[in-house]
Amino acid sequence: MSAESPAPKRLVMVRQTSNVHAHENCAHTGIRRLMPDDGERLGSLMYEAYQGTVDDEGASLQEAIEEAKGTLSGKYGKVLYDASFTVETESNELASVCVITDYEKLQPLLAFSLTKPTHQKQGLARCLIEKSLLALNAANVPVLHLVVTQTNHNAIRLYKTLGFTDKN
Repeated sequence: MSAESPAPKRLVMVRQTSNVHAHENCAHTGIRRLMPDDGERLGSLMYEAYQGTVDDEGASLQEAIEEAKGTLSGKYGKVLYDASFTVETESNELASVCVITDYEKLQPLLAFSLTKPTHQKQGLARCLIEKSLLALNAANVPVLHLVVTQTNHNAIRLYKTLGFTDKN
């Protein structure tokens, strides 16, 4: 009988939505709002983005698709589509996504920020999070929360450069 490994420790971070300035290289042409019917493509992106990372829980592609569809159906609170964005590839896949929800414990919540490995280090996640912060600020929502695995150093570095701080 094998012992289950403990769940990874998570860090809660928060940022005010005011004083956001979109980067000059944020004029990507494939940016659009996330849509309720993006579940399957979001699941495929989730599966690919998590493979081999600290957030990889060994889920199958089908499980990732179910998780994505559940998210878009309210699993983590109602999706705030006016503040959730994606970038599409030329072949109609999702290259990067930022999903904002009204999760009851942390409102609003950056539920997912995902980028295909082949599209990382291009500023897509930064751009989409900035667009989300701008949209939330325009809607008079004062803060945005997120939860990140403590050992996901690249994500934490990005979030800190975007102005997120530890909530604790």
